[in-house]
Amino acid sequence: PDSLHVFDGRSTGRTIKPSPENTDRNLPFAQIFIPDGLDKTFAQIKGKAIEQKIHHRFTALRKFTDWLKKHWNITSEQYTILD
Repeated sequence: PDSLHVFDGRSTGRTIKPSPENTDRNLPFAQIFIPDGLDKTFAQIKGKAIEQKIHHRFTALRKFTDWLKKHWNITSEQYTILD
């Protein structure tokens, strides 16, 4: 490749003490992280629309798809991640 591009995403919030009933070895951080402005952990949030607005992975992926559309002239019809 001619250059390297990095697309980051951030979620701000707080962590809570893990409890036995909300422990998942596959997603340990999701069980203890509460995003700013909400009263539920990532694991408790239901609904893809909410998650896409606040989750760091979706934020980074959105930046990447926006970059693809701009620099590669890809339209939404050709590339539909998160649209």
